Amino acid sequence: MAPKNLVNSNLSKKLTLLVTLKGRHDFTERMVKYLHDTQYPFHVLFADGSLEDTTEKFFESVGPLNFSFEYIRYPKDKTLVDFYKKCKDASLEVKTPYVMMADNDDFPIVAGQIKAIEFLENHPDYVGFRGRVPGLYTSNPSEPYAKHCYFTPYYCCSFYLNDKLDFDDPLLRLRSYFKNFSEAYYSVLTAATLKKGMTEIYTHNFKSLHVHETALSCFYLSCGKIKTSNTVTYIRQKFSSTMGANEKPWIESIFYVDLISEIKTTIQILVKSFPKKHRTSSYEKLLDAYICSIKEKHSNTKSAILKKLGRFIVCKGPYVIFLKFLFKLLPQSCCSLSMLVLCNLGAYKEMKLIQKHIGKK
Repeated sequence: MAPKNLVNSNLSKKLTLLVTLKGRHDFTERMVKYLHDTQYPFHVLFADGSLEDTTEKFFESVGPLNFSFEYIRYPKDKTLVDFYKKCKDASLEVKTPYVMMADNDDFPIVAGQIKAIEFLENHPDYVGFRGRVPGLYTSNPSEPYAKHCYFTPYYCCSFYLNDKLDFDDPLLRLRSYFKNFSEAYYSVLTAATLKKGMTEIYTHNFKSLHVHETALSCFYLSCGKIKTSNTVTYIRQKFSSTMGANEKPWIESIFYVDLISEIKTTIQILVKSFPKKHRTSSYEKLLDAYICSIKEKHSNTKSAILKKLGRFIVCKGPYVIFLKFLFKLLPQSCCSLSMLVLCNLGAYKEMKLIQKHIGKK
C-alpha cells in the first residue's frame, strides 16, 4: 500500500510505471482497480497498441482515479516492428528520472519501488535495481479472475536472485547475465538508460521478442551496473503472459533459425561501448559465453544437472509442488500459507489486496 506521506512527496515524482498494452482488456481493468485501491503514488503511462478499441473506450469513460496516469493510443500492434516502435516512442514520453516496464497482469509493490529509487538516488554508478518477483497462481489459469489463488517465492527460474549483475567491468556483467539469463528487463531503471536502449534496439527490428528483450537487458548492463535485491518490486501472475505483438506461434520460436544471428547482432551492438582495442576480444568472449550457456542448458553433465536442481529446489521445488497439491484440496489454506511464508518480504498487505482483486470481477 502507498504510504500516506508519499502521495504528494517529491519521491512520488521520481518514477513512471510504463505499461505496454495489447488486448487482454480485463487484465488492464483489473490493474487499474488495483492501482486505484492502493492509491499508487507514481505516475503510470499506459501505451496501448491493441487491435480493438475496448481499452481506449474504457479510459475515455473511466471516472476519477486515485493515481496519476496518462493513456496514449498508438497504432495497432500488427507486427513486432509496430510493437518495438510503440515501446520506443512511449519511452520518450517518460518525464521522471526513473522508469519501470510492466505488463497489465503485474501487481507493482510500492515499498519495493521506493527502495529501488532510494538506492539509485544514492548510487549514480548503477543504472538499475532488480528486485525479487514472486509468482501468483490462480484456480483459473490465464484469466484475470478466479475463486482462489496462491503465491510462490519466485515467478520462474529466470527471476532467481543468485546472479551478480553489478561487476565494475561491463564484460563481466554481461557474461554473468549470459550464464543464467537472469531477468533484467523489468528492473527499475534510469529513464535515460531505458530511452537510449529502446532507441538503439528499435533500429534492428529483431524477429524474436525474446531476443529483443535479451538485447535490451544486455544493453542496460553495458551502460552500468544493476543492483540485485531481495526486495519485492512487483508480483506477476503465472500463465497469463502474452508475447505482445509477436505474430509467430510460440512453437516456432523454439526452433527459431535466426537466433544465433540475432544474438551476434546484439553482441555487436554491445561492444560498441567498449574500448576499440578490446572490441574484437570482447565480442568473442560474449559470444562464447552465450553459446556455452546454451550448451550447458541442454547438456546432461553432472554440473549442469546440479545447477538445474539447485534452481528447481529454490524456485519450483518441493515447497511449490506441495502448494500445488494443497491447492487442489484446501485452496484457501494454501493461499494463507503462501502469504505467511512470504510475509517477511514486506508485501503482505498487497498480497491480501491481490487476493481480493483476483476474486472480484
